[in-house]
Amino acid sequence: MTQKQAKQIIENWQAGLSSDEEIKLLEDWLLYSNLRELDLPEKELQQELQLIHDKLFPIKQISPLKRMLPYAAAILLIGLTGLWFAKETIWQDKDKDFIEISWENSGIKAASPQATLTLSDGKTLQLSSEHDGIKMGEDITYADGQFLTTSSDPNLDKNRENHLLKLSTPRGGIYQLELSDGTKVWLNAASEITYSSKINQQKREIFLSGEAFFEVKPLKDKDGQKVPFIIHTSSQKIEVVGTSFNVFSYSDEEISKTTLIEGLVDVAAIGFQGKKRLSPGRQAVIKSKEGEILIRDVNTVHEMGWKNSTFDFDDEPLHMIMRKISRWYNVDVHFLSDVNQQERFGGSFPRTANIQDVLRKIELTGDIKFKIEGGNNKERRIIVMK
Repeated sequence: MTQKQAKQIIENWQAGLSSDEEIKLLEDWLLYSNLRELDLPEKELQQELQLIHDKLFPIKQISPLKRMLPYAAAILLIGLTGLWFAKETIWQDKDKDFIEISWENSGIKAASPQATLTLSDGKTLQLSSEHDGIKMGEDITYADGQFLTTSSDPNLDKNRENHLLKLSTPRGGIYQLELSDGTKVWLNAASEITYSSKINQQKREIFLSGEAFFEVKPLKDKDGQKVPFIIHTSSQKIEVVGTSFNVFSYSDEEISKTTLIEGLVDVAAIGFQGKKRLSPGRQAVIKSKEGEILIRDVNTVHEMGWKNSTFDFDDEPLHMIMRKISRWYNVDVHFLSDVNQQERFGGSFPRTANIQDVLRKIELTGDIKFKIEGGNNKERRIIVMK
């Protein structure tokens, strides 16, 4: 946060217009500016701050991770007198003004149910936004049993046989799918899944681009052997028998990730030998050009945030955060050359939030600003600047 931004919050507070969140952010910033003057051993200081943080902030706000611990004691150490102290002492910078951005008419909305289904003959059906998913069976229906079109549609009748289908979401769209074997799939924005209309007892394979969460239903063949469920992406092959996990594999990302919630998963890098097994709470990370599989422990709540309608960032660089925002809100992002795209942030907020609220939170906690160009029927993009 710059001095001018802090000044704007205090002026809002004096006028009774500031939010509780803005006051907390200001208090945090003031504390950080003065902590260096405290004569405490570093280890003792960090322990005390962590203890206070756990009591005061059980829900983590978005903030640069390296600053989070010093911020935590803000409310205890600085009260309203700190705000008045700030008013009298920190307004030295006359060069930079706090940017007030008008976003109310941006026309940018959070993701909602949107998808297309491509049938075996190439025909594309625009799926209803009144429903959030489809179900495969003798017919293709919405999750509530309603037919996609009339039951006499010959293209849907053909899919009573076994054909490849493709479910696709655009930027700003999400959708659900229940396969014929009972496996459930949640498809994130800008993603697509190719699958068989009827999954048999010999082969269960799908192809994924983007991000999806799977709840794979266990299946046995006629001999009582477990039938594996195989997911192919551009960089990995994932084999399971019955489990819950998340796959992140976008073509514009340098890494792909498989995160296991429960069960067991085997992960192999495409074009490389060997595979690794995941246990619950662990994640396999593959760099697309290297093929090495890194296994690490993760906070599954963060990894599953998108499915549970929250943005959860855990020490993520700004450029990755903005790509997620781009997909979710269907908006382009442009960085000015002086912006540090590697600056890391952590925190969470609802994915149903207006984009202006999301950007303001990030703006208040880092040395960056945003400007939205276009709106409504115009081409929309976010400019990221210092």
